[in-house]
Amino acid sequence: MSDSIVIKKNTNTVGSLTVTVNKNGETTDLIFMDLELKKARKLRSNTELVNLLLKKDMDIGNINEVLEFLNYRLTELMKRDIRERIEIRCGEC
Repeated sequence: MSDSIVIKKNTNTVGSLTVTVNKNGETTDLIFMDLELKKARKLRSNTELVNLLLKKDMDIGNINEVLEFLNYRLTELMKRDIRERIEIRCGEC
């Protein structure tokens, strides 16, 4: 799966969400690219994402799809982080 998802309302694209590790590698960034406003913004939380989608009049099915992607992506990033930490520790042994 990709690190981004295209968010659609009916057949119209609303924007996209990218979930990535931030530049210092310690936390994740949620970046929403809004096609209506033609700008991107960093979201502070999952709740902010849900509120944004509700303001865009998204239905619960579409919101759940986005949250499933978010859960998958955050889990993958967490697994990768754990693997990297184990590799570093094993390299020090």
